[in-house]
Amino acid sequence: MNRSDILPAKESAYLPSRYEGLFDELDLAGQFRLSASRLVAPHGWSERTFGGWHLVHDPVLPVVSIRCQGVQAGWLVGYAVSPEGELVQTDLEWTAKTDPPDYDEIERLLCSYSGRYVAMFLFQEDARLYPDPMGSLGALFCAPRRIVASSPFLIPSIQGCGDRVDLVDALGIPGSQRVYPFGLTPRESVDYVMPNHYLDLERWQVVRHWPTEDITYAKDPAEMVQEIIAALRKNVGALVRNGEVQMSLTAGRDSRVILASSRDFVDAITLVTFTINDVLGRPDRNVAPRIAHKLGLKHRLIRSGRPSRLDLMRWVYRTGCIVDEPRGQRLIRAMAQLDPDLPYLLGTGGELGRGMYWLPGDDETTPLAAEDLLRRKNTPWHPEILDRARGWLKNVPVSSTLAKLDLFQIERGMGGWNGFLMYGFPDSAKYHFFPYGDRRIFEAMLRLPPQYRRERRLADDIIASTWPELGRFPYNEATFGLYGAYRGLRRAARRTLKRQSS
Repeated sequence: MNRSDILPAKESAYLPSRYEGLFDELDLAGQFRLSASRLVAPHGWSERTFGGWHLVHDPVLPVVSIRCQGVQAGWLVGYAVSPEGELVQTDLEWTAKTDPPDYDEIERLLCSYSGRYVAMFLFQEDARLYPDPMGSLGALFCAPRRIVASSPFLIPSIQGCGDRVDLVDALGIPGSQRVYPFGLTPRESVDYVMPNHYLDLERWQVVRHWPTEDITYAKDPAEMVQEIIAALRKNVGALVRNGEVQMSLTAGRDSRVILASSRDFVDAITLVTFTINDVLGRPDRNVAPRIAHKLGLKHRLIRSGRPSRLDLMRWVYRTGCIVDEPRGQRLIRAMAQLDPDLPYLLGTGGELGRGMYWLPGDDETTPLAAEDLLRRKNTPWHPEILDRARGWLKNVPVSSTLAKLDLFQIERGMGGWNGFLMYGFPDSAKYHFFPYGDRRIFEAMLRLPPQYRRERRLADDIIASTWPELGRFPYNEATFGLYGAYRGLRRAARRTLKRQSS
Protein backbone atom coordinates (compact mmCIF):
# COMPACT_ATOMS: atom_id res chain seq x y z
CA MET A 1 0.00 0.00 0.00
CA ASN A 2 1.25 3.49 -0.87
CA ARG A 3 1.92 5.63 2.23
CA SER A 4 -0.20 8.45 0.82
CA ASP A 5 -3.20 6.11 0.90
CA ILE A 6 -3.16 5.97 4.71
CA LEU A 7 -2.25 9.59 5.49
CA PRO A 8 -4.81 11.66 7.40
CA ALA A 9 -6.75 14.17 5.35
CA LYS A 10 -5.08 17.58 5.21
CA GLU A 11 -8.00 19.19 7.04
CA SER A 12 -8.22 16.57 9.83
CA ALA A 13 -7.26 17.43 13.41
CA TYR A 14 -3.60 17.19 14.32
CA LEU A 15 -3.90 14.28 16.75
CA PRO A 16 -0.70 12.37 17.59
CA SER A 17 -2.47 9.00 17.40
CA ARG A 18 -3.27 9.61 13.73
CA TYR A 19 0.41 10.10 12.89
CA GLU A 20 1.88 7.43 15.15
CA GLY A 21 3.64 4.87 12.94
CA LEU A 22 3.12 6.74 9.67
CA PHE A 23 6.68 8.04 9.71
CA ASP A 24 9.96 6.81 11.13
CA GLU A 25 11.66 8.35 14.15
CA LEU A 26 14.58 9.01 11.82
CA ASP A 27 12.38 11.73 10.30
CA LEU A 28 12.83 13.58 13.60
CA ALA A 29 16.17 15.03 12.51
CA GLY A 30 17.84 17.39 14.96
CA GLN A 31 15.82 16.12 17.93
CA PHE A 32 16.50 14.47 21.30
CA ARG A 33 15.14 12.50 24.31
CA LEU A 34 16.20 12.36 27.97
CA SER A 35 14.78 9.53 30.09
CA ALA A 36 15.18 8.33 33.68
CA SER A 37 15.47 4.76 32.40
CA ARG A 38 17.16 3.30 29.36
CA LEU A 39 14.94 3.15 26.27
CA VAL A 40 15.71 1.87 22.80
CA ALA A 41 17.33 4.66 20.78
CA PRO A 42 16.30 5.45 17.20
CA HIS A 43 18.66 3.76 14.76
CA GLY A 44 21.88 5.72 14.27
CA TRP A 45 21.31 8.16 17.13
CA SER A 46 24.02 8.95 19.66
CA GLU A 47 23.63 7.80 23.27
CA ARG A 48 24.98 9.15 26.58
CA THR A 49 24.35 8.14 30.18
CA PHE A 50 25.00 9.94 33.45
CA GLY A 51 23.64 9.52 36.97
CA GLY A 52 20.99 7.06 35.82
CA TRP A 53 19.80 9.37 33.03
CA HIS A 54 19.82 8.31 29.38
CA LEU A 55 20.19 10.89 26.59
CA VAL A 56 19.72 10.00 22.94
CA HIS A 57 19.95 12.50 20.09
CA ASP A 58 20.40 12.86 16.38
CA PRO A 59 24.18 13.04 15.83
CA VAL A 60 23.81 16.36 13.99
CA LEU A 61 22.55 17.96 17.23
CA PRO A 62 25.58 19.08 19.30
CA VAL A 63 25.90 17.97 22.93
CA VAL A 64 28.63 19.09 25.33
CA SER A 65 29.15 18.29 29.00
CA ILE A 66 28.74 20.88 31.74
CA ARG A 67 31.22 20.49 34.59
CA CYS A 68 31.06 22.43 37.87
CA GLN A 69 34.31 22.61 39.83
CA GLY A 70 35.56 19.64 37.85
CA VAL A 71 32.48 17.50 38.58
CA GLN A 72 30.16 16.30 35.83
CA ALA A 73 26.87 18.20 36.19
CA GLY A 74 24.94 17.49 32.99
CA TRP A 75 24.72 18.40 29.32
CA LEU A 76 24.11 21.39 27.07
CA VAL A 77 22.19 20.31 23.97
CA GLY A 78 22.05 22.55 20.91
CA TYR A 79 23.66 25.77 19.73
CA ALA A 80 24.80 28.17 22.44
CA VAL A 81 26.96 31.29 22.41
CA SER A 82 29.11 32.01 25.46
CA PRO A 83 29.17 35.42 27.19
CA GLU A 84 32.60 35.89 25.57
CA GLY A 85 31.03 35.56 22.13
CA GLU A 86 32.18 32.07 21.18
CA LEU A 87 30.03 29.29 19.74
CA VAL A 88 30.06 26.53 22.36
CA GLN A 89 31.70 23.45 20.84
CA THR A 90 33.64 21.99 23.76
CA ASP A 91 32.76 21.00 27.34
CA LEU A 92 31.94 23.83 29.73
CA GLU A 93 33.85 24.32 32.98
CA TRP A 94 31.98 26.38 35.59
CA THR A 95 32.88 27.36 39.15
CA ALA A 96 29.42 26.82 40.68
CA LYS A 97 29.26 24.61 43.78
CA THR A 98 27.64 21.20 43.44
CA ASP A 99 27.21 19.85 47.00
CA PRO A 100 24.53 21.05 47.35
CA PRO A 101 24.05 22.54 43.88
CA ASP A 102 24.25 26.33 43.88
CA TYR A 103 21.42 26.94 41.43
CA ASP A 104 21.50 30.70 41.96
CA GLU A 105 25.00 30.75 40.51
CA ILE A 106 24.18 28.12 37.87
CA GLU A 107 21.22 30.19 36.66
CA ARG A 108 23.34 33.34 36.59
CA LEU A 109 25.93 31.59 34.45
CA LEU A 110 23.39 29.89 32.20
CA CYS A 111 21.45 33.08 31.53
CA SER A 112 24.64 34.68 30.20
CA TYR A 113 24.55 32.14 27.33
CA SER A 114 22.43 32.95 24.30
CA GLY A 115 21.26 30.77 21.43
CA ARG A 116 19.07 27.74 20.79
CA TYR A 117 19.62 25.08 23.41
CA VAL A 118 18.40 23.01 26.35
CA ALA A 119 20.56 22.67 29.50
CA MET A 120 20.26 19.56 31.68
CA PHE A 121 21.63 19.55 35.25
CA LEU A 122 21.42 16.02 36.62
CA PHE A 123 22.47 16.29 40.24
CA GLN A 124 21.20 13.49 42.43
CA GLU A 125 17.93 14.51 44.16
CA ASP A 126 17.94 17.95 42.50
CA ALA A 127 17.93 17.53 38.73
CA ARG A 128 16.62 20.26 36.45
CA LEU A 129 16.19 21.10 32.76
CA TYR A 130 16.32 24.68 31.44
CA PRO A 131 15.30 25.87 27.94
CA ASP A 132 17.01 28.84 26.30
CA PRO A 133 15.56 32.36 26.86
CA MET A 134 12.97 31.98 24.09
CA GLY A 135 12.46 28.21 24.27
CA SER A 136 13.63 27.89 20.68
CA LEU A 137 14.73 24.24 21.02
CA GLY A 138 11.34 22.91 22.10
CA ALA A 139 11.20 20.42 24.99
CA LEU A 140 8.19 18.34 26.09
CA PHE A 141 7.91 16.16 29.17
CA CYS A 142 5.78 13.27 30.36
CA ALA A 143 5.80 12.91 34.15
CA PRO A 144 4.34 9.37 34.26
CA ARG A 145 7.08 8.13 31.93
CA ARG A 146 9.83 10.38 33.41
CA ILE A 147 10.81 11.46 29.90
CA VAL A 148 11.78 14.78 28.31
CA ALA A 149 11.81 14.91 24.52
CA SER A 150 11.56 17.21 21.55
CA SER A 151 8.55 15.33 20.14
CA PRO A 152 5.57 13.38 21.52
CA PHE A 153 6.57 10.64 19.06
CA LEU A 154 9.71 10.03 21.13
CA ILE A 155 7.59 9.29 24.22
CA PRO A 156 6.16 5.74 24.25
CA SER A 157 2.41 5.63 24.79
CA ILE A 158 0.97 4.38 28.07
CA GLN A 159 -2.44 4.46 29.71
CA GLY A 160 -3.45 8.09 30.20
CA CYS A 161 -1.25 9.45 27.40
CA GLY A 162 -3.80 9.56 24.60
CA ASP A 163 -4.95 12.50 22.51
CA ARG A 164 -6.43 15.61 24.10
CA VAL A 165 -9.26 15.43 21.58
CA ASP A 166 -11.52 18.01 23.19
CA LEU A 167 -8.64 20.49 23.52
CA VAL A 168 -7.59 20.07 19.88
CA ASP A 169 -11.22 20.49 18.78
CA ALA A 170 -11.63 23.59 20.93
CA LEU A 171 -8.51 25.19 19.43
CA GLY A 172 -9.68 24.24 15.93
CA ILE A 173 -6.29 22.92 14.82
CA PRO A 174 -5.59 22.93 11.95
CA GLY A 175 -7.23 25.98 10.45
CA SER A 176 -7.40 28.43 13.35
CA GLN A 177 -3.65 29.26 13.51
CA ARG A 178 -3.96 29.22 17.30
CA VAL A 179 -1.12 28.35 19.67
CA TYR A 180 -1.17 25.86 22.53
CA PRO A 181 -0.77 28.09 25.62
CA PHE A 182 0.67 27.52 29.11
CA GLY A 183 2.58 24.35 28.28
CA LEU A 184 -0.38 22.41 26.88
CA THR A 185 0.07 20.01 23.96
CA PRO A 186 -2.30 17.79 21.94
CA ARG A 187 -1.32 14.75 24.02
CA GLU A 188 -2.49 13.92 27.53
CA SER A 189 0.13 13.96 30.30
CA VAL A 190 2.58 15.74 27.96
CA ASP A 191 3.40 19.44 28.41
CA TYR A 192 6.08 21.70 26.99
CA VAL A 193 8.57 23.59 29.15
CA MET A 194 7.88 27.31 28.85
CA PRO A 195 10.73 29.82 28.54
CA ASN A 196 11.67 31.56 31.81
CA HIS A 197 10.93 28.28 33.63
CA TYR A 198 12.85 25.15 34.47
CA LEU A 199 11.58 21.60 34.76
CA ASP A 200 12.14 20.02 38.17
CA LEU A 201 13.12 16.48 37.19
CA GLU A 202 12.37 15.11 40.68
CA ARG A 203 8.83 16.46 41.10
CA TRP A 204 8.25 16.79 37.35
CA GLN A 205 6.86 20.28 37.72
CA VAL A 206 7.59 23.45 35.79
CA VAL A 207 8.93 26.28 38.00
CA ARG A 208 9.49 29.92 37.04
CA HIS A 209 13.03 31.22 37.55
CA TRP A 210 12.85 34.60 35.71
CA PRO A 211 11.86 37.26 36.41
CA THR A 212 11.60 37.14 40.17
CA GLU A 213 10.38 40.72 40.67
CA ASP A 214 9.05 43.75 38.82
CA ILE A 215 11.05 45.00 35.85
CA THR A 216 11.97 48.68 36.14
CA TYR A 217 12.11 51.00 33.15
CA ALA A 218 15.47 52.45 32.13
CA LYS A 219 15.87 56.19 32.56
CA ASP A 220 17.77 56.42 29.29
CA PRO A 221 16.53 54.21 26.40
CA ALA A 222 19.85 54.80 24.63
CA GLU A 223 21.61 52.57 27.15
CA MET A 224 19.23 49.71 26.39
CA VAL A 225 19.64 50.28 22.65
CA GLN A 226 23.41 49.88 22.96
CA GLU A 227 22.93 46.75 25.10
CA ILE A 228 20.82 45.19 22.36
CA ILE A 229 23.24 46.16 19.59
CA ALA A 230 26.19 44.70 21.50
CA ALA A 231 24.36 41.43 22.19
CA LEU A 232 23.21 41.01 18.58
CA ARG A 233 26.71 41.73 17.31
CA LYS A 234 28.14 39.20 19.76
CA ASN A 235 25.67 36.49 18.77
CA VAL A 236 26.12 36.90 15.02
CA GLY A 237 29.87 37.30 15.37
CA ALA A 238 30.14 34.00 17.23
CA LEU A 239 28.71 32.15 14.23
CA VAL A 240 30.61 34.14 11.62
CA ARG A 241 33.94 33.36 13.27
CA ASN A 242 33.22 29.72 12.41
CA GLY A 243 32.50 30.43 8.74
CA GLU A 244 29.93 31.97 6.42
CA VAL A 245 26.24 32.16 7.35
CA GLN A 246 22.93 32.81 5.63
CA MET A 247 20.54 35.33 7.16
CA SER A 248 16.88 36.14 6.66
CA LEU A 249 16.04 39.53 5.17
CA THR A 250 12.42 40.64 4.85
CA ALA A 251 10.76 44.02 4.49
CA GLY A 252 10.22 44.09 8.26
CA ARG A 253 12.12 45.62 11.14
CA ASP A 254 13.53 42.62 12.98
CA SER A 255 15.71 41.10 10.28
CA ARG A 256 16.94 44.56 9.26
CA VAL A 257 18.00 45.31 12.83
CA ILE A 258 20.07 42.12 12.91
CA LEU A 259 21.65 43.08 9.57
CA ALA A 260 22.46 46.58 10.85
CA SER A 261 24.04 45.19 14.00
CA SER A 262 26.06 42.76 11.84
CA ARG A 263 27.54 45.39 9.52
CA ASP A 264 31.10 44.36 10.39
CA PHE A 265 30.41 40.80 9.19
CA VAL A 266 28.58 41.35 5.88
CA ASP A 267 31.35 39.77 3.80
CA ALA A 268 30.52 36.45 5.48
CA ILE A 269 26.71 36.81 5.19
CA THR A 270 24.40 35.79 2.36
CA LEU A 271 20.96 37.35 2.77
CA VAL A 272 17.94 35.18 1.95
CA THR A 273 14.39 36.26 1.09
CA PHE A 274 11.56 33.80 0.50
CA THR A 275 8.80 34.78 -1.88
CA ILE A 276 5.23 34.01 -0.91
CA ASN A 277 2.44 35.64 -2.87
CA ASP A 278 0.50 37.09 0.06
CA VAL A 279 0.13 40.38 1.92
CA LEU A 280 3.33 39.75 3.89
CA GLY A 281 5.39 38.15 1.14
CA ARG A 282 4.86 40.73 -1.60
CA PRO A 283 6.59 43.58 0.29
CA ASP A 284 9.47 41.20 1.13
CA ARG A 285 9.92 40.42 -2.55
CA ASN A 286 9.71 44.11 -3.42
CA VAL A 287 11.97 45.65 -0.77
CA ALA A 288 14.62 43.11 0.30
CA PRO A 289 16.31 42.69 -3.12
CA ARG A 290 16.55 46.47 -3.46
CA ILE A 291 18.25 46.75 -0.09
CA ALA A 292 20.80 44.13 -1.11
CA HIS A 293 21.38 45.67 -4.54
CA LYS A 294 21.75 49.26 -3.31
CA LEU A 295 24.19 48.29 -0.55
CA GLY A 296 26.11 45.69 -2.55
CA LEU A 297 25.20 42.72 -0.36
CA LYS A 298 25.09 39.05 -1.28
CA HIS A 299 21.47 37.99 -1.63
CA ARG A 300 19.34 35.03 -2.68
CA LEU A 301 15.69 35.22 -3.63
CA ILE A 302 14.07 31.80 -3.14
CA ARG A 303 10.68 31.05 -4.59
CA SER A 304 8.29 28.89 -2.61
CA GLY A 305 6.79 25.81 -4.27
CA ARG A 306 3.61 23.98 -3.47
CA PRO A 307 4.33 21.16 -0.98
CA SER A 308 2.88 17.71 -1.62
CA ARG A 309 0.39 16.11 0.74
CA LEU A 310 3.20 13.85 1.96
CA ASP A 311 5.39 16.93 2.62
CA LEU A 312 2.62 18.49 4.70
CA MET A 313 1.95 15.39 6.76
CA ARG A 314 5.65 14.79 7.44
CA TRP A 315 5.89 18.43 8.57
CA VAL A 316 3.01 17.89 11.02
CA TYR A 317 4.80 14.78 12.32
CA ARG A 318 8.12 16.57 12.71
CA THR A 319 6.50 19.45 14.63
CA GLY A 320 4.76 16.99 16.97
CA CYS A 321 1.21 18.00 15.89
CA ILE A 322 1.77 21.15 17.96
CA VAL A 323 2.13 23.91 15.35
CA ASP A 324 -0.73 25.25 13.22
CA GLU A 325 1.17 27.42 10.75
CA PRO A 326 -0.13 27.42 7.14
CA ARG A 327 2.43 30.02 6.05
CA GLY A 328 5.24 27.91 7.47
CA GLN A 329 3.95 24.90 5.57
CA ARG A 330 4.12 26.89 2.34
CA LEU A 331 7.85 27.33 2.98
CA ILE A 332 8.67 23.61 3.21
CA ARG A 333 10.19 23.40 -0.27
CA ALA A 334 11.64 26.91 -0.17
CA MET A 335 13.47 26.21 3.10
CA ALA A 336 14.89 23.05 1.53
CA GLN A 337 16.70 25.29 -0.98
CA LEU A 338 18.87 26.90 1.71
CA ASP A 339 22.56 26.01 1.67
CA PRO A 340 22.77 22.84 3.80
CA ASP A 341 26.35 23.61 4.82
CA LEU A 342 25.67 27.02 6.36
CA PRO A 343 23.75 28.11 9.49
CA TYR A 344 20.56 30.09 8.93
CA LEU A 345 19.85 33.14 11.14
CA LEU A 346 16.26 34.32 11.64
CA GLY A 347 14.75 37.51 13.08
CA THR A 348 12.17 35.87 15.37
CA GLY A 349 12.10 37.53 18.80
CA GLY A 350 12.60 41.14 17.77
CA GLU A 351 8.86 41.78 17.89
CA LEU A 352 9.09 41.85 21.69
CA GLY A 353 10.59 45.34 21.40
CA ARG A 354 7.30 46.65 19.98
CA GLY A 355 4.90 45.39 22.66
CA MET A 356 3.09 43.17 20.16
CA TYR A 357 0.64 41.83 22.76
CA TRP A 358 -0.40 45.29 23.96
CA LEU A 359 -3.68 46.94 22.94
CA PRO A 360 -3.77 50.72 22.21
CA GLY A 361 -5.39 51.63 25.52
CA ASP A 362 -3.29 49.39 27.76
CA ASP A 363 -1.21 50.77 30.59
CA GLU A 364 0.45 49.27 33.65
CA THR A 365 -2.81 49.10 35.62
CA THR A 366 -5.19 47.76 32.94
CA PRO A 367 -7.24 44.92 34.52
CA LEU A 368 -6.19 41.53 33.20
CA ALA A 369 -8.18 38.47 34.23
CA ALA A 370 -7.65 35.03 32.73
CA GLU A 371 -10.61 35.52 30.41
CA ASP A 372 -9.15 38.82 29.20
CA LEU A 373 -5.80 37.20 28.48
CA LEU A 374 -7.39 34.47 26.39
CA ARG A 375 -9.73 36.83 24.57
CA ARG A 376 -6.82 38.97 23.39
CA LYS A 377 -5.20 36.04 21.57
CA ASN A 378 -8.43 34.49 20.26
CA THR A 379 -8.05 31.52 22.59
CA PRO A 380 -11.18 29.53 23.56
CA TRP A 381 -12.25 29.34 27.21
CA HIS A 382 -11.66 25.62 27.35
CA PRO A 383 -11.70 24.51 31.03
CA GLU A 384 -8.11 23.27 31.00
CA ILE A 385 -6.82 26.40 29.25
CA LEU A 386 -8.77 28.67 31.60
CA ASP A 387 -7.41 26.84 34.63
CA ARG A 388 -3.84 27.17 33.35
CA ALA A 389 -4.37 30.86 32.59
CA ARG A 390 -5.56 31.55 36.14
CA GLY A 391 -2.61 29.69 37.59
CA TRP A 392 -0.19 31.58 35.34
CA LEU A 393 -1.59 34.98 36.34
CA LYS A 394 -1.57 34.02 40.01
CA ASN A 395 2.12 33.14 39.95
CA VAL A 396 3.56 35.67 37.52
CA PRO A 397 5.87 37.87 39.67
CA VAL A 398 5.28 41.26 38.00
CA SER A 399 2.56 43.77 38.79
CA SER A 400 2.48 45.73 35.53
CA THR A 401 -0.07 44.53 32.98
CA LEU A 402 2.34 45.47 30.19
CA ALA A 403 5.06 43.28 31.67
CA LYS A 404 2.59 40.39 32.11
CA LEU A 405 1.68 40.64 28.44
CA ASP A 406 5.35 40.68 27.48
CA LEU A 407 6.02 37.52 29.46
CA PHE A 408 2.95 35.91 27.93
CA GLN A 409 4.36 36.73 24.50
CA ILE A 410 7.69 35.06 25.29
CA GLU A 411 6.23 32.03 27.01
CA ARG A 412 3.32 31.38 24.65
CA GLY A 413 4.19 33.01 21.34
CA MET A 414 7.82 31.98 21.29
CA GLY A 415 8.05 28.89 23.47
CA GLY A 416 4.74 27.35 22.43
CA TRP A 417 5.12 28.09 18.73
CA ASN A 418 8.62 28.82 17.50
CA GLY A 419 10.23 26.16 19.69
CA PHE A 420 8.52 23.44 17.65
CA LEU A 421 8.05 25.21 14.31
CA MET A 422 11.70 24.88 13.31
CA TYR A 423 11.69 21.12 13.83
CA GLY A 424 9.62 21.06 10.66
CA PHE A 425 12.57 22.08 8.48
CA PRO A 426 15.42 19.71 9.37
CA ASP A 427 16.68 19.49 5.78
CA SER A 428 17.29 23.24 5.55
CA ALA A 429 20.61 24.76 6.53
CA LYS A 430 23.29 23.37 8.82
CA TYR A 431 21.21 24.56 11.78
CA HIS A 432 18.85 27.40 12.70
CA PHE A 433 19.79 30.21 15.08
CA PHE A 434 17.96 33.18 16.60
CA PRO A 435 20.24 36.12 17.46
CA TYR A 436 17.45 37.69 19.55
CA GLY A 437 17.36 34.59 21.79
CA ASP A 438 19.31 36.24 24.58
CA ARG A 439 18.25 37.09 28.13
CA ARG A 440 20.31 40.27 27.93
CA ILE A 441 18.30 41.41 24.88
CA PHE A 442 14.90 40.49 26.31
CA GLU A 443 15.60 42.22 29.60
CA ALA A 444 16.77 45.36 27.78
CA MET A 445 13.63 45.36 25.61
CA LEU A 446 11.36 45.01 28.64
CA ARG A 447 13.13 47.92 30.33
CA LEU A 448 12.42 50.31 27.46
CA PRO A 449 9.74 52.90 28.42
CA PRO A 450 6.26 51.93 27.15
CA GLN A 451 5.80 54.98 24.93
CA TYR A 452 9.18 54.36 23.29
CA ARG A 453 8.09 50.83 22.41
CA ARG A 454 4.64 51.93 21.22
CA GLU A 455 6.29 54.36 18.80
CA ARG A 456 8.44 51.51 17.42
CA ARG A 457 11.55 53.58 17.90
CA LEU A 458 13.91 50.70 18.70
CA ALA A 459 14.56 49.64 15.10
CA ASP A 460 15.02 53.26 13.98
CA ASP A 461 17.51 53.99 16.75
CA ILE A 462 19.54 50.81 16.23
CA ILE A 463 19.76 51.38 12.49
CA ALA A 464 20.61 55.08 12.91
CA SER A 465 23.40 54.10 15.29
CA THR A 466 24.87 51.30 13.19
CA TRP A 467 23.92 51.56 9.50
CA PRO A 468 21.81 54.67 8.67
CA GLU A 469 21.46 53.76 4.97
CA LEU A 470 19.20 50.86 5.93
CA GLY A 471 16.68 53.37 7.31
CA ARG A 472 15.99 54.77 3.84
CA PHE A 473 13.95 51.76 2.82
CA PRO A 474 10.28 51.35 3.83
CA TYR A 475 9.09 48.78 6.34
CA ASN A 476 6.53 46.19 5.19
CA GLU A 477 5.43 48.36 2.29
CA ALA A 478 6.08 47.78 -1.42
CA THR A 479 7.21 51.02 -3.09
CA PHE A 480 9.56 49.87 -5.86
CA GLY A 481 8.98 48.96 -9.53
CA LEU A 482 5.66 48.26 -11.21
CA TYR A 483 4.13 46.62 -8.15
CA GLY A 484 5.20 49.55 -5.97
CA ALA A 485 3.68 51.99 -8.46
CA TYR A 486 0.46 49.97 -8.52
CA ARG A 487 0.29 49.99 -4.71
CA GLY A 488 0.96 53.74 -4.69
CA LEU A 489 -1.85 54.42 -7.16
CA ARG A 490 -4.24 52.33 -5.02
CA ARG A 491 -3.32 54.32 -1.91
CA ALA A 492 -3.80 57.61 -3.77
CA ALA A 493 -7.19 56.48 -5.09
CA ARG A 494 -8.35 55.52 -1.59
CA ARG A 495 -7.30 58.92 -0.23
CA THR A 496 -9.19 60.69 -3.03
CA LEU A 497 -12.35 58.67 -2.42
CA LYS A 498 -12.12 59.34 1.31
CA ARG A 499 -11.87 63.11 0.74
CA GLN A 500 -14.80 63.06 -1.67
CA SER A 501 -17.01 61.19 0.76
CA SER A 502 -16.22 63.41 3.75
